[in-house]
Amino acid sequence: MKNPKVLEREKALHEELSALSTQQLAAIEKATFLSFTRDQGIEYDVRANRIAEICKLLDACKVVR
Repeated sequence: MKNPKVLEREKALHEELSALSTQQLAAIEKATFLSFTRDQGIEYDVRANRIAEICKLLDACKVVR
């Protein structure tokens, strides 16, 4: 059985990943019809990097099981 703190952290990461993925999808849909501003492109890249970090952290949580 997993440590409750690990479960809590894993849940928080899943929630953040879901929110970021939703934002990325909205950005891609917007970019399809309009062009990104420079700032929107930077925000997209920051979210993409955070999504990759979260995926690595969630993989690490699997090891703890």
